[in-house]
Amino acid sequence: MIEHVKKSNSSSILLSTLLLAMFVVLALYNATAIVRADDKLDLTDAEKIIGGEPDTTAAAAVPVQADGTTTQQRSANKGGITVFGLLRSSGTVGFFICLLSLAAAALIIEHLLTIRRSILIPTGLPDELLGLINTNKWVEAHQRAVASDSMLGNAVAAALTECELGWDSVEKGAEEAIAEQAAKLYRKVEYLNLIGSIAPMVGLLGTVVGMVVAFSELAETQGYARASDLAVGIYLALVTTVEGLVVAIPSLTIYSILTNKIASISADATFLTTQILLPVKKRLIMKR
Repeated sequence: MIEHVKKSNSSSILLSTLLLAMFVVLALYNATAIVRADDKLDLTDAEKIIGGEPDTTAAAAVPVQADGTTTQQRSANKGGITVFGLLRSSGTVGFFICLLSLAAAALIIEHLLTIRRSILIPTGLPDELLGLINTNKWVEAHQRAVASDSMLGNAVAAALTECELGWDSVEKGAEEAIAEQAAKLYRKVEYLNLIGSIAPMVGLLGTVVGMVVAFSELAETQGYARASDLAVGIYLALVTTVEGLVVAIPSLTIYSILTNKIASISADATFLTTQILLPVKKRLIMKR
């Protein structure tokens, strides 16, 4: 009787889901908890002037919007920054980061659903294959292994195909089958690593663009730009940096979890394949 390998599928999925949810919650919390600097520090020149002439200087210092409201009135009517507001303010760079986040989310969901122990090593398949091999039903065992369409089944099927060439070929066939399937899975999850590496770079691009905008404004005013004039560029720089990190951190975290999971499942599949093929090994050795 084959010793059942302890299944950690549910705990791995739970851990991945909790980490992803944690990063999303932190990102949303930080985005909504940002305090607008201009809401607290937006003092007009008229408020800063002491002893000035209120009839001319103060009136000129307080900007009036198209709808007839002043800056203070408009600021009082505005609430805190929202997630959608951050996305809108990040421009084209932020839009591209959003596309990366959608791709990462889709890949994470797909990988968590397909890279599972219960799929790659179906429950009950090891005992079933061992029972068929013990009763010398190698053809039936091969058909059952192929029908399972799993890592374990493909390894056993590849090994049984090499029976006529001896045990060394059987063992090599099983190892190559597992290595090939593991390589496919590694290439599959590599896109998460790619997104996790690209997202901060795109955020850095937005940072550079924002600083260019800020210094361009400073140059146009010949060094006399107000803080509010520079805020747009600096705001863009910070927002895109945050967005890039929000996409990269969970992507790289899930990527690491999945690569470790693939390595663990591959090791278990190798062990189970060896146990299943023990009767084949004994019979082939006896024929020498």
